[in-house]
Amino acid sequence: MKRFLSVVGVVILAFLFFSFLSRKDIRRGEELTIFIDRDMDRCALITQNIERALIQDGYRVHTAYFDPGEIDHFLIANPSALYVTDEQLHPDLFFLKSHEYLSALVAVTNRRSEVSSISGDELLNAYAAGDTDEMNVLKKVIKSRLRYGVISFQNLNLHVKPLSVDGIFPSLTNIKDGKYKYVLKAGIYHRVGEGFLGNNEIVTLLDSGMEGAFSLIAGGDIMLDRGTKSYITRFGVYYPFEEIRDEIQKHDIAFANLESPISERGKMYSPFKGIYFRADPTVIQGLTYCGFDVLSLANNHSLDWGIDSILDTMYYLQKAGIRYSGVGFSREQALTPAVFEVSGVRIAFICFNDIYPLLLSEAGRRMETLSLYGRELEEEIGALKEEYDIVIASVHAGTEYVIEPEGDKIHKMRSLIDAGALVVLGSHPHVVQGIEVYRGGLIAYSLGNLIFDQSWSRETSLGILLEIGFLGGKPVYYLPHVVSIKKSRAKIIENADADSVLSYLHIGKDEDEHVKN
Repeated sequence: MKRFLSVVGVVILAFLFFSFLSRKDIRRGEELTIFIDRDMDRCALITQNIERALIQDGYRVHTAYFDPGEIDHFLIANPSALYVTDEQLHPDLFFLKSHEYLSALVAVTNRRSEVSSISGDELLNAYAAGDTDEMNVLKKVIKSRLRYGVISFQNLNLHVKPLSVDGIFPSLTNIKDGKYKYVLKAGIYHRVGEGFLGNNEIVTLLDSGMEGAFSLIAGGDIMLDRGTKSYITRFGVYYPFEEIRDEIQKHDIAFANLESPISERGKMYSPFKGIYFRADPTVIQGLTYCGFDVLSLANNHSLDWGIDSILDTMYYLQKAGIRYSGVGFSREQALTPAVFEVSGVRIAFICFNDIYPLLLSEAGRRMETLSLYGRELEEEIGALKEEYDIVIASVHAGTEYVIEPEGDKIHKMRSLIDAGALVVLGSHPHVVQGIEVYRGGLIAYSLGNLIFDQSWSRETSLGILLEIGFLGGKPVYYLPHVVSIKKSRAKIIENADADSVLSYLHIGKDEDEHVKN
């Protein structure tokens, strides 16, 4: 019996030993040769970045150079190597697989740091001298053990602040259009079916990792009646948007809160409300001209002129190809999200109203904005999260003209992140409130005004266009653009007024425990 148990024990130990050896996460010492096209743009940076990724995954890497014009000779002598070049390879004797390599070097600092920009030389020097484990770099930056560090865009997250390099911020739009210079791009080639290159392990490791990247631009309250209407009458329907149109159109999705229904019908639903907005249907041309993709109708002015008026608004937006959410004949209908698919990522916008009036009844019909008081709120967002990759919530809530969000509002907006939303965008106060990174999500408590006629105070004449970059199904950076609103016309500014707004935006405590791969 003892002998039998000994044999069983040996078998079990052998099984565990070989299972241990076969684990990919502890693989060490496998050799891989990479041939680099020495004439490739940013050859040294690309080589270093690829080497770092492979070494960190356990490979022993050897590098050498090759001439793309002699690729057949290299493939014969080195059949299991990788070949990196920015040229097209066309061998005569072999079939090759090609994979795009795309990355960007991003300098990051602690979110509370006053550093906002460095030079290109500083970035390159920090990268050359930096830790090869980028997650260690992130942790050191977050804990202020490094003034700034350099990582790949793929490892960017909300708990660090990206820095501008030579005055250019590493946004997705700046990376895509070539303004941001520290982008690494090449083709990785290998022979079809050669050894371990025949599987997708290295391909996955060296993939650009930027598939599914997209950017959102979000603005605050848009009101196209009253004083704004008079400017539109004088200068045309495009007038309010002309100075922000270029920025809006750079992004994959543009969002704002539409504070005025669009209609020529209806009647004031109540004599006690005091302020009523209703915009002429021609304003739809300005919204489409500017490039808005989705608007919230969940606010305290959507029902100003009754059910027919909001039905007209829904009709005009739908006809113009602008999606909306937040209003309907029932809570279920008001919860219907505005849905987008960008680079294979499915995004759902839902919009809540927390300000009176929440609903109205008229001639036997009922219309409601999506209330934040729903008992099944967690289940509702959870169901959306199961169907869509990203849930973005808009919330019309808070006290007007107060720059600090109230405790109750903070609790409500955080609860949406707890329930599964990744971004929460606030409106209604008509002034800018703080931005918080909370549990890996992003909360902008109030984006302030975007197009409005409240020129009677400095605070109501400033707003935020908030750019948010997404990668891997989560937000990875945000960039506030301060807008000044004069005579109902918004313009992005960089001056003392902008600096004063940016100085108080960051609130909350960044959570180190959420810094993960």
